[in-house]
Amino acid sequence: MAFAKKQVGEFQIGPGPIEPGRIPNPIEIACIITDKVYDACSQRVCLDSISPVSFCPRIPTPIEFDGCQDFRITVPEGFTVSPIPDREGFARVRGTFKVCFNAILRSTGTNNTQLVPVITTFDKDVILYIPQPCPENIRFEAVAECLFGRVNANNTLDVIVGVYVILKAAITVQLMVPAYGFCPTPPECEEFPTNVCEEFMTSPFPEFFPPQLFDIDPPYDPGCPHCE
Repeated sequence: MAFAKKQVGEFQIGPGPIEPGRIPNPIEIACIITDKVYDACSQRVCLDSISPVSFCPRIPTPIEFDGCQDFRITVPEGFTVSPIPDREGFARVRGTFKVCFNAILRSTGTNNTQLVPVITTFDKDVILYIPQPCPENIRFEAVAECLFGRVNANNTLDVIVGVYVILKAAITVQLMVPAYGFCPTPPECEEFPTNVCEEFMTSPFPEFFPPQLFDIDPPYDPGCPHCE
């Protein structure tokens, strides 16, 4: 499904990559309400001290670790934002991140799998420039992955997780930005086929007859009957 394009002078514009030299002049200055990012920082966090996780085997042994899935990262208690007296506009931002995911165990004999829920936490304590220091103005993005996993003989699981975190100080403001007017009406949605007959009626016809000699690729060369 492609975005609808809008004609602006000699240009057709729409969301997507920009071709060099194919940017028309804006037709207006628009006042919009949006979140403006005043400051941001990124960190890597290696959670290598997670306590061994006990589990009850529900698949045949031997069992091995086979990765992680279903990561959910939240800050349940929210952030604490404290202005720094001797640094105007800066604040100390603290929060406890909760990381929930499922470790995947696999039976090496039957290939059956079992999911083991894992929950861990980590703290962040950083400094950001935030002219309005309140918790509602802190945003974050986080992506996690399993770096290591091992199944122990006593039905426990050791796992190490890596987390990429981006913290942002963002405030809702009114901005004036160059614009091209309102977006055009998008194309009609592609509906998921639920009627097998409708899907059949739009499918291409199959080939009814076998291919002839000159249809074969590569073509047959009568001057070289033994060539392949």
